Amino acid sequence: MNKEEIDNRIGQYLKSIDVRTMEFFEEMYDHISTSFENRVNKDQDINQHIQEQVQPAFGGVKGIQSIQKKQQGFRSKMIMKRFLAIAKDYLISWPYAAYTLLITLLIIQANQVFQPKHVLLYTMAGGVIVAIGLSGFDSIKFYLKCRKQNKYYRQSDVNLRLLGLATLGTSSVNLFLNLFGLLFFGSQDAAMEFYLNYPVLQVAMSTVFTLYALVYIKIHKERFVYKISI
Repeated sequence: MNKEEIDNRIGQYLKSIDVRTMEFFEEMYDHISTSFENRVNKDQDINQHIQEQVQPAFGGVKGIQSIQKKQQGFRSKMIMKRFLAIAKDYLISWPYAAYTLLITLLIIQANQVFQPKHVLLYTMAGGVIVAIGLSGFDSIKFYLKCRKQNKYYRQSDVNLRLLGLATLGTSSVNLFLNLFGLLFFGSQDAAMEFYLNYPVLQVAMSTVFTLYALVYIKIHKERFVYKISI
C-alpha cells in the first residue's frame, strides 16, 4: 500500500467506528499512523496493524469510543468553567464590572424610552440570537470546508460543545417564560407581568441576557484543546 491508500484506510476505519469530529479524529489518525510507521513486523499491513495492535491498545472499539466521550466531557467542563470565569469577571473584575454597570444604566434608560416588556423581550432574544447565530455559522462554515476538502469528518467537537452552550440561552428563556409561567403563574403572559411588576427583576434579567451574549462572544473566540492519554 502507498501512503494515500494507508491514509484512506485509517480514515475509513475511524469513520466506521463513529469517530467523526475533527479533534479526536486527527489525534487518533496521528496515533495510528505513527504506530504503523514504527511497527516491529514490517510485513504487517495497515488492516492487520489496526486489528492486532491499535484496537487492543485502547481496549477495542468500545474503549476508543469511551475515550472520545471522556474527551467530550472534559471539553464541555473546560468550556463551562471558562464561561463562568468570564461571567464572574463581568461582575467583580475591572474593567468588566464597569461594562456591566454601563449596560444596567442603558437598560434603565431604555425602559424610560420603550416599554419595559419590549426591552426584556429584545434582550432575551438578542442574547439567544447572538449565541445561536455565531455557533450555527461556525458549524455550517466548518461543514462546508470539510466537505470541500473531502474530509472523513464534518464536525468540530469544539463547535458542538459551544452549540450546547448556546442552547443555554434558549433553555433559559423557556425556563423563565414557559416553565415558570405554567407552574407558578398559569401562563406565559402572567409570568411576564410578574417580572414587569418588579423593575429591579426586569432590569436584572435584561442585564443577564445582555451579558450572556457578551460572554459568549468572548468565549467563542477561544479554542479548547484536550489531549488524550495513550
